[in-house]
Amino acid sequence: MPLLNELASIHSGYSLRNPYAEFQRPNVGWITPSHIIAQNFSQLPGIEVKLVKNITVLKPGDVLLTNRVQFKAALFTAEDTRPTLASAAAWIIRPNPQLVDSSFLACWLNSAQGQKALHGLENDFTTNKFIRKEDLGNLRIPLPSLQEQYQIGSLYACLTKQKNLLEQRFNLQQKLLNALVANI
Repeated sequence: MPLLNELASIHSGYSLRNPYAEFQRPNVGWITPSHIIAQNFSQLPGIEVKLVKNITVLKPGDVLLTNRVQFKAALFTAEDTRPTLASAAAWIIRPNPQLVDSSFLACWLNSAQGQKALHGLENDFTTNKFIRKEDLGNLRIPLPSLQEQYQIGSLYACLTKQKNLLEQRFNLQQKLLNALVANI
C-alpha cells in the first residue's frame, strides 16, 4: 500500500488574521470544518484576503480533511465562483489524478477502515486531538485499480449529493411548516 504523500501533495489551510466582522470587501470563499463535516460547499461565507503565492487556493478535486477532534473528509467542488480557501483546521490533499481518484480518496478516508487509520495518527499531547502533516503523509492508502476507484468514487459522490439534496428538502419543508404554524 502506498503512502498518502506518494499519491498526493498535502497543504495547510489558511489562518485568519482578523475576525469575521472586520471584513469590509470579502473577495474569497471561506471553508470551515463545519462545511467539510456537512460535505456542503454552497453558500460559503466570504473573507477579505490578498492572495499571494504561498496561500493554497482550492481546486476542484481537492480533498479536504478536518485535522482536529473529528477527522472527516470531503471532496471540494467549486460551487462558488470566487477563489476559495480552507481554514487552518483542515488539511488540503491534492491527489495526483494519474494515481488516485479524489472521490475514492474522500470515500476511503471517511470509511470505517480510513477512520480507524486516521484515529491511529492522533497526537495525544493535548486534550484536542489533531493529526500532524507528517503523520498524515505517512498514512498507507489501499489502492485498487483506477477503474475500481472511479466506480467507488462515483457511487460515493452520488450518495453525498443525495444526502445534501435530502437535507435541503428537509430544510425547505421545515420552513414551510414554520410558516404554516406562524399563520395560525
